[in-house]
Amino acid sequence: MKVLTGTSEAPCYAIAVGHTGQMLALAVGPEIHISKKLNSGLFATVNILPDPEDLHPEDANAVICACVIHFLCDDSKVLVIYRQHGIICFSQTENISLWRIIPSFRTIGNSSLSSDGNHLLISDYQGSIAVYSIQSVRGIVELNVVQVTLEHPLDEPVRTIMLNNGGHACGELLGHLRVWNIERVCVSQIMNIDEPSSPSPLKRIHRCGYKWKET
Repeated sequence: MKVLTGTSEAPCYAIAVGHTGQMLALAVGPEIHISKKLNSGLFATVNILPDPEDLHPEDANAVICACVIHFLCDDSKVLVIYRQHGIICFSQTENISLWRIIPSFRTIGNSSLSSDGNHLLISDYQGSIAVYSIQSVRGIVELNVVQVTLEHPLDEPVRTIMLNNGGHACGELLGHLRVWNIERVCVSQIMNIDEPSSPSPLKRIHRCGYKWKET
């Protein structure tokens, strides 16, 4: 697959595929490119979303960098999670920002969206996890902030993913995985991945086609 962005030598920090497979959103350097599939099978940038405003005066020189992108609804909305500029929902058809979430922690490292698009989970580099309800533009609510106890400082974000719309899995980068119940804010299960004597970082979590059932 080839994407014509019109930008050379800029890193791509994040990519999202639209629900129909006919659209891409890419974080190309500091810019968010919206690309559509051409008749030739190639993708080409058709729109670049506006830059985010600084959240704090001390962030004036912070590099604009998106770490995760999600498509919402019928691909008409794009949810961009920036490392230091919060979370912004854009209308990619009107090229305007619709709403913004200012998280409780300064730097976002990872994000996951529930399969129904109603809950957004973000995590930082210090073991904090926040879950937001995004069912309506005006009804954004921070449901829970979960503090994960880590034995060592992190060089990369806590890996997280939503499960079955009712819980999320959190990799602690130390050889095991915790499954949390969002409403109860409690651990449902702990799965050991490595031997305790030699834990290794958990780099990525994938959601498979199973249903999570709590007993």
